[in-house]
Amino acid sequence: VYPLYQKAWEKLSELWGDRQNRNEEQWQEIFRLKLADRTNPQRFREGFKQMISVQFRPCHMQSDRAFEAELRKKKSLLNSSLASRLNP
Repeated sequence: VYPLYQKAWEKLSELWGDRQNRNEEQWQEIFRLKLADRTNPQRFREGFKQMISVQFRPCHMQSDRAFEAELRKKKSLLNSSLASRLNP
């Protein structure tokens, strides 16, 4: 499934991933797709690194807020997953 997420990320990044995009929901979808693979820590780290690099993420408020929201969701999912493993 991850290759589909990656392909969708590439296409949406081409369509929406420029400095002119002021739509927070579109930015959030770009980030959601890039950070979709929670089962592979290496891919997650690589995606995170790409998203914070200047090359892929223009600096403006909408993309920053969307990126922060997506990271908070991932943190919450990871915390829930960890809690369920510790308390079976």
